[in-house]
Amino acid sequence: MGSERPVRWQFTRHKCNSLHRTWQWLQARHTGLLMGNTINYEPLHVERWAYQAGKAGVAEYLLQDHSWLVHEDQYVKNYLVAGSPLKAKVEVKTGSSKSVVKEYVLPFEMGG
Repeated sequence: MGSERPVRWQFTRHKCNSLHRTWQWLQARHTGLLMGNTINYEPLHVERWAYQAGKAGVAEYLLQDHSWLVHEDQYVKNYLVAGSPLKAKVEVKTGSSKSVVKEYVLPFEMGG
């Protein structure tokens, strides 16, 4: 159908100074036909996802709770790509179109 709206992405880098630390994170917001979602790739979340990726033995950890996987031919998959540098990966497929994959480097690294 020709009336489909394209999925639009907005990635915003944030910085917060607190008493003991400076936090940086990447916020991913996507909006499209009848859906919208915001994902915060902030250090505490990323640390937990990186741990889960290590336990699962995968380099690209699918964030199922933050993805839209209702249909096989239409989806939004969000991943954490472990390694150095850490990355957010987004894969979007709408209708009969080919999937579009984009990666974004996170503005921080995991220590330890």
